[in-house]
Parts: sequence; structure tokens; C-alpha cells
Amino acid sequence: MRAELRPRRGWHATIVLDRDVTLLGRDRQCDVVVDAPGISRKHCILVKTDGLVWLRDLVSTNGTMVNGIKVRSGALLPGDRLRIGLASFEVFLGPDTDQSSPPATTAPKPQATRVSLLEQFDFDLLNLNEEGGASDEERWSDELESFKIASDQG
Repeated sequence: MRAELRPRRGWHATIVLDRDVTLLGRDRQCDVVVDAPGISRKHCILVKTDGLVWLRDLVSTNGTMVNGIKVRSGALLPGDRLRIGLASFEVFLGPDTDQSSPPATTAPKPQATRVSLLEQFDFDLLNLNEEGGASDEERWSDELESFKIASDQG
């Protein structure tokens, strides 16, 4: 299944979700690094399974919105509008476009995708409080690790 987060405003790159489990955030250790206001170091995790993409917010400071509603977790459907911080995307789900090529014998870990914000924002309008970030990350580290282990095994 092909899964993408396509930019809605002010972004120059589509994020292709080419892994079964994708960690998204500002931290350089994330699979997809989004350098934008309002994005937590480890903001959310996206899991591809059974033709769907499941999202789980990792107790981010500013939350994750799907179709204008703040969510903690749930399935993303084609056409859904995803907002993390000030970054806004449309969800695309479809069949793989290149099914004729043989699978790779060894799959190297993909490099982190980096996207950056093109628009300027008024930071006074944001609540970018970083308090509690480390404890939030510690709180979710076990769950994040279990997602990664499940992805590696299956």
C-alpha cells in the first residue's frame, strides 16, 4: 500500500510513509523530521497495517488534529486532513505504483525525511511550552519501542 502525507499549505515536500512504523517529530532520531513550529520532539507515530494508517499522538504539546478534531489515536482515511503543529497535510492511501520491480534482498534503513516550513508564522500566537517534554517522551518510550519491535518482526 502506498501512503503519503501531501502538503496542504506552505510545504515543499510530500512525506511518503514507506515504513510500516514511522515516528514523526522534530528530533533527528525520528524517521520523518518535521522542522516546523508546534511540532514536538517525538510528536506522533504512524503505523501502516491492513490497508490503513493508524495514528497515535505521543502526548505532544500542541496535539494532533484530524479533520479539525484533536485526536489521541485512530485510523487515517484517504482525504483526511492531518495537522501537526502548524503543518497541514492531506492523507493519500492507494495501491503501490511500482509492483513490477523485484523486492530488494537487503533493505537499508531509509534516511530520515526532512521537511521545513516555507511560510513565516507569528510565534506569539502559539503555545510552544516545552515543559514536560522529557517526561512525556519517557512515558511513551515503551509503547514506541513495542511498535518498532512488532514492525521488525512482521
